[in-house]
Formats: sequence, structure tokens, C-alpha cells
Amino acid sequence: CPADSCTRGLCLTPPRRHAAPRHLGHLADEPGPTAASAVIWSATRMDPTLADIIARNAAAFTPLHLRLMVNVVVVIAHADLIIDEAERASIQIALESILAHTLSAAEVSEQIDNARKRIAASGGVRFAEQVGVNLDELGLTQAGARLAYAIAAISEGVSEPERMRLRALLHGAKLSASDAARIEAELHIH
Repeated sequence: CPADSCTRGLCLTPPRRHAAPRHLGHLADEPGPTAASAVIWSATRMDPTLADIIARNAAAFTPLHLRLMVNVVVVIAHADLIIDEAERASIQIALESILAHTLSAAEVSEQIDNARKRIAASGGVRFAEQVGVNLDELGLTQAGARLAYAIAAISEGVSEPERMRLRALLHGAKLSASDAARIEAELHIH
């Protein structure tokens, strides 16, 4: 497939026909957390429960929805304009869970940088709301909301800028206040 088509979620190449096994468009038979993910969350002292929630909910997305999943995690992680080590590690876990293989730091950075450019083009809150609309259209509201909340809680709790973007994302996704409250309670977010 063309070199950049997989990173745009446009890869149409059958999974076993990619030239390199680490190609971003590689589709795995069993998406989910990789062994490297366990190393990531222990190395960053990340809450293993949140890391597991991130991995499971990211795996609900297909590789064809890679760009949407990246938009979910980066629009929340970048709310305070800084993506710290724990947020970056959680983004890596999400990416590796959807693609079912380990990514290099450069591949993770490329995905983050591309999402930052998309966010900057329309503004964070507006972008978050559109991401919510996209989640709703694809039937990924629950997985996307859980993923967004877990990303928000991963480093120092949920900040006010993260809450603003979460509210916009949930509004766009048409998630009710009671469903949002239930997710917050499940994830022990206050």
C-alpha cells in the first residue's frame, strides 16, 4: 500500500501482504494489549487499571479507525497543551492495542504531531465535539468515552481543560449525563 495510507486510516492492503510486519496498517487477528504495553505501564508507574482500560477500549477500534482513536486520545491529553510522560505512554498503549504490535517512539510522535495539527486547525473544544460526533456515527461512543476519561485521569487527575474537552466530546457523542456519570464512577474519577 502507499506509505502514508495506513497512517491516514486508508489502508486497503490485506493484513498479510504488507512488506514489513511493523507497518502501521498491519491488522492483527487478535487486537489488544501487547507485552510491551505491560513494560510501558510499569516503567512509567502508570496505574495498571487505567492502562488496562486504555488498552481494552482502544482495541474496540479497528485499524481503519486509527485516526479517530488517535484524535480521541490526543485531544484529551493535549488539553493543557503539554503531553506528559504518562499521557504519552498511555497514547502508545492505545496505539499498540489497536494495531497489535509495538511502535517506535518516532511512530508514536508522528501520530501525536499529526493529531495536534488537526486540533490546531479547528480549536480544541470544537475538535473534541466533532470527535464525539464521529464516535457516535460509528457506534464507538462507549469505548471512546471510556478511553477519553482514562487518558484524562492517567497523570494528575482530570484537569479543568481536560474536563472542558471531555464535556464537548460527550456532547458531540450524544452521551447522556447519567451515562457519563456511570463511566466516571466505574473509573473512580472525581
